[in-house]
Amino acid sequence: MPLQNITLPASLNLESAFVVIFAALLIIFWINTFFILYHLIRFGIGKTPKHLAIFTLAGSLILSFSALISFIISRF
Repeated sequence: MPLQNITLPASLNLESAFVVIFAALLIIFWINTFFILYHLIRFGIGKTPKHLAIFTLAGSLILSFSALISFIISRF
């Protein structure tokens, strides 16, 4: 079945479905990032796991904002 033949209810269009999917994926990504950071900081011995947690957080912020900006740009 091609995508052109899919009909959605009037209250739900394809763009809003993509926004909901994008938001859900971003929330799942941030929950996983939190678990990684928590375990590295809580159970890590020494300074190395804490530095790794800071780099993971910085990378997650950069990745999230770049995905958000590219998603906004591609929608308009």
